[in-house]
Amino acid sequence: MRPYPGPRTLDLVLLLSGDARIATARLKVPHPRMAERAFLLVPLAEVAPDLVIPGTGRSVRDWVRLGRAKKVRRWNPVL
Repeated sequence: MRPYPGPRTLDLVLLLSGDARIATARLKVPHPRMAERAFLLVPLAEVAPDLVIPGTGRSVRDWVRLGRAKKVRRWNPVL
């Protein structure tokens, strides 16, 4: 296994896993900073806008409305 941090072929972010709470040196679920990450909030709002982010008491829709997603734009490539 490569030492962390370093180059990775795939960067997988596990946001939630049902009601599970996991806290190890390398993994924290729910993701502790997901409400701060607009690149996570915008696509999550498309599939689960009413999902309450654990520990915040606010839904994904609320976080997007609070302006956390101002700089994120949907990418629509012309094919």
